[in-house]
Amino acid sequence: MVLESTKRSQEEELSEFQKQQEVLRSKYNELKANMDGRVAAEEHVAMVNELKRQLQQQQEDGKRDADDLMGKISALQAEKKALLLQRNDLSADNKILEAEVEATKKSRRKLQRRVGQLKQQLEDAMEKEVTAHQYLANLITLAESIAGERDELVNMTKGLEAEKQGVLSQMMEGSVRLGRLEEKVKSDCLFCSIVLSQIMS
Repeated sequence: MVLESTKRSQEEELSEFQKQQEVLRSKYNELKANMDGRVAAEEHVAMVNELKRQLQQQQEDGKRDADDLMGKISALQAEKKALLLQRNDLSADNKILEAEVEATKKSRRKLQRRVGQLKQQLEDAMEKEVTAHQYLANLITLAESIAGERDELVNMTKGLEAEKQGVLSQMMEGSVRLGRLEEKVKSDCLFCSIVLSQIMS
């Protein structure tokens, strides 16, 4: 857009110079036609030379301006080409960046899924750990209860053993007393039989 505007402006200036040249040429022809020999030869020559000088100056200025314009146009075209190459490079870099951004997004989504899986595994592991702790606590409680019952059974067995020994001692003492009572009963029966026989005789 800048190149087209500059080119249009230079073309308008060149056209204006050409119009001025045409005006000078027209004035020259008009003056030449109106002179009709009234002007001295020297003045005529001087006037013609002046007009030629002005015309040559205008032509040189126009040529210089045209050369400047062509130089500016060439520079603008070179700049436009460089900008086009730069735009293509930027477009390629932009595509590369877009691909990298997309790859980064994919990697981020993958990492987020992995983090979610690890969080779930951590929660499951923590639940299992809590369950294991509870199970271990229950086992410890059961072991303590079994140990208490074992101690009670040991104490009970010792008591029963002591009671058994006491009962056996009592049974032995009773047997001795029973044997003595039996002897006494036999002796008493014999005595009673003797007494009865004496009474009956």
